[in-house]
Amino acid sequence: MEGRFPRASRLTQRCTVWSNRELHRWMADPLNYRAVDATNQTTEGA
Repeated sequence: MEGRFPRASRLTQRCTVWSNRELHRWMADPLNYRAVDATNQTTEGA
C-alpha cells in the first residue's frame, strides 16, 4: 500500500505532520491517490 497515503514528516518523536496540499489531494480521491515522489516536487515561488 506504499504511496497510497501522503508521506508523513516527523518533527519530533511525538509530533508528525503531513503536507496540507497532499492531504487535500488524498481526500479528493483516496482510491486513486498516489504519493508524489519528493525528488520530483517543485517548491512554490522558486
